[in-house]
Amino acid sequence: MSLGTCENKIITIPTGIRYESPALQPGERQVPNLAPPGRG
Repeated sequence: MSLGTCENKIITIPTGIRYESPALQPGERQVPNLAPPGRG
């Protein structure tokens, strides 16, 4: 699994919080700092 990919509709954070790309507001496309570094 590759976490932190914008291609994934739902980004699963190790903390257990799910971020839905379509649900995020414009400009919030990038996951919060809660996500581990490693974004492309």
